[in-house]
Amino acid sequence: MIKVHCIAQEYWHIRKQICECGGGFELLLQKLENREGIHVDVHDTSCRKCGMIRGFVFDISSFFNPLRSIRDLAEVEAVLKKVYPWEEILMRMASPMDATLIYLNQLAESRDLMALEYIAEALYAVQKRMNGA
Repeated sequence: MIKVHCIAQEYWHIRKQICECGGGFELLLQKLENREGIHVDVHDTSCRKCGMIRGFVFDISSFFNPLRSIRDLAEVEAVLKKVYPWEEILMRMASPMDATLIYLNQLAESRDLMALEYIAEALYAVQKRMNGA
């Protein structure tokens, strides 16, 4: 099981995978399941080159909330629209990973290269610590 923090991270992970034959994977089916009390996204994929079937199981418990119905989200969104600009609404309703990606895209659109470089260096330092370097 692969722990992710947003749906986009699931697709990003699948895009990075290479089949034994060297091909990439394409999605056949995506389904939501509950396995031993953990909400998971199950992706069935096939290799574009050789056709081999491969499954991916993503733990989505960090951002999936089955109690948030579409109606509930619509009500929250309606209230937020009266108070906040659309971009702030996205940030408030997004998972932490989605909010991070939204923020990074805002920095890129505003061409704030210094902020992006600062974040890149911070991420590199964290990765180095995690790898024990």
